[in-house]
Amino acid sequence: QIDLQAKKLFCLSAATNELVSDASDFENLLGAGMIGAVSWFLDLAFLTGTGAGEPLGVLHDNALITVDKVSGQDASTVWYRNLVNMFARLHPACYRKAVWVANPTVIPQLLQLDTHADLGSGSALVGDSLYSPFRESNGKFSLFGREVLFTEKLPALGTVGDILLADFSQYSIGLRKEIAVERSGHAGFKEDET
Repeated sequence: QIDLQAKKLFCLSAATNELVSDASDFENLLGAGMIGAVSWFLDLAFLTGTGAGEPLGVLHDNALITVDKVSGQDASTVWYRNLVNMFARLHPACYRKAVWVANPTVIPQLLQLDTHADLGSGSALVGDSLYSPFRESNGKFSLFGREVLFTEKLPALGTVGDILLADFSQYSIGLRKEIAVERSGHAGFKEDET
């Protein structure tokens, strides 16, 4: 059973009545900016929220599975085996919808991935070629055939959660209503504000 508890999230802004009337598209620009800000913080909460007065983010959920670094691996590095081990822990029902999400500080490590560098001396090499599973095509990145998204909302490289492999269709969000922008002149009447 899923228990969803509603919490309010809002932004408040004040503007002089002159600005509202003189800038022809001010209200639309302000509304878009406020919606963008609320969306940014919702994304942050859905990823890293503690559940205390905010959503429980995937990094704090009991369902989170962490994969330890490989023996002998330096701190703040990403090895091919780390990613293989993460992918191996993904439930088969989630293969089709799963995406990788990573902090941008991980990008240099992903760009230098080598499938053979950390496999040990007993690994079989095909010729002397190196292979990186990290791909870019038309501005989209992928890893093992799954899209890679980058966000500053995850912890930096070397911290638990710097790379996440998740099927977000398994994460429930209940929004009571869409974002609304409302205006009032009452609170700022004495200051000639809306």
